[in-house]
Amino acid sequence: MSARTCGFKSRLAHVRGNPITAQALIISLEIIGVIGFALSGIIEAARKQFDLVGVVMVGFIAAFGGGTLRDVLLDRRPFFWVEQEFWVWALIGIGLVLPFFFKSRHIDLTEKAILVPDAIGLGAFAAGGTHVALVSGASPMVAVLMGVVTATVGGVLRDVLVNEVPRAFHDHQPYAVLAFVGGWLVVLLSYLEIPQSLDVLIGAVVIVLLRLASIKFGWELKRWKFL
Repeated sequence: MSARTCGFKSRLAHVRGNPITAQALIISLEIIGVIGFALSGIIEAARKQFDLVGVVMVGFIAAFGGGTLRDVLLDRRPFFWVEQEFWVWALIGIGLVLPFFFKSRHIDLTEKAILVPDAIGLGAFAAGGTHVALVSGASPMVAVLMGVVTATVGGVLRDVLVNEVPRAFHDHQPYAVLAFVGGWLVVLLSYLEIPQSLDVLIGAVVIVLLRLASIKFGWELKRWKFL
């Protein structure tokens, strides 16, 4: 085994040896991701004029869908939202109050309104999901894929529930690709033994900024065309 590989495994062992710090970091990122995706789901459901139950359910699935599937695939228990039950109640409260807030302030819920919270959720969940998988003992490739799953599945389920083609598949702008690239950035920074309080945060911020830049400047992936 090479010295670099040993160093990477030692890095992961170091993370496992500091459960309080690692847990605080994971919780912080998951809170940011949950809020971002919950807002995107609530706004999208409110745009479609769902009732309050529908608004809360879409927000819940958008916020927790990707992380739940990640935990299932990694055989990780309890699920992250079961472990942090407070945020379930907080999400229900936000889902009940936010539509009335939008209405009272006459805020126009356009399609663009969900792009910023969606980008924040993408970055937080992609970086955090990769970190969780690495700490669980997954290989770098599997960890990155778990980050992609964490970051994209909730948004896909949200769009399906509101009867839209998932934005991640059809808007041609980088989305899952950014989660994949950002996941590898987290792996690289871990490999380089960047302090664990920074590697995931750097990965999350880079993903968010790239996603917002792709929206602002209209970056698109090459479209698949049949001859």
